[in-house]
This record gives sequence, C-alpha cells and structure tokens, in this order.
Amino acid sequence: MAHPTGKDAMDPAAVLASFETMTKLYRSLWGLSQRQRRLIETGDTAALMRVLNARQAILERLKGIQPAVERAVEEWQSAGSASPEPTRQRIRELLDETRELLKRVMAADTEDSQRLTLQRATVADKLDRQQQVEQAARAYNAASLGRRGDRLDLKDRSE
Repeated sequence: MAHPTGKDAMDPAAVLASFETMTKLYRSLWGLSQRQRRLIETGDTAALMRVLNARQAILERLKGIQPAVERAVEEWQSAGSASPEPTRQRIRELLDETRELLKRVMAADTEDSQRLTLQRATVADKLDRQQQVEQAARAYNAASLGRRGDRLDLKDRSE
C-alpha cells in the first residue's frame, strides 16, 4: 500500500523534527509574548515595536513550515502506530505543549489588547481633561484681562 505522500514508509525522525521545530517556534512566541507584556506595562514603545517585529517573523516562519507540519500530522495519523513508542510519546508531548503554548499566547494577547485599549482610553481622557483645563485657563485669562482693562478705563476716566 502506497503512503499518502507518495513514500512507502513514514520517516519517524522527519515527522518528529517537524513537530520539534513547530514547538520551538511556539516557545519563542510565548517568550516574546511575556516580554511584550512587560514592555506594555513599562511603556517602552521602541522595544515593544522590536518585540512585535520579532513575533511577526516567528509567525511568518510558522506559516512557512505549515505545509511540512500538516504532512507530518497526516503521516503520524496514518502510520503513527508504526512508529516506535518513544517517538509516538514524544510527538504527543510536543503536540500537547504546542496546544498549551498557543492557548497561553492567545490569552496573553487578549489581555494585552485590553490593557492597551484601557491605556489608550486613559491617555485620551487625560488629554481631554488637559485641553479643558487649558481652555478654562485661556478663558479665565481673557476675562481677567478684560476686567483689568475695565478698571483701567474707570480709573482713567476718574482722573
């Protein structure tokens, strides 16, 4: 019976290598996600942009290896039972870890997005209040100058 990818037999080492590469990338993504959170909290925009660029590069790599990982999943599902038990166990561990990392990254991204939205609203509110204070100060100064002018006029008239 021919294998779905055209090979006669699955290469357990290649399948395992695909999963290990994917998991390594998700570990890196999680690490950058944690760093991103700290940078959001400290407000270091320049460093945050570098982290976001690094995350984008990892996502591009994940997208690039996706066909190989999909083939590995198909091979593992169709002939996984022919793999040695330690290989099957390691693949299950890698898949479990990858799922957990993905959940963590997605949850952290949701929290970071909410935090950024709150910060943006807080900054907008502060700017709005600052504009109101400045507008009130200008109005007060204008009124104050107008009153002084009236006083001067009155004083000048009485002389």
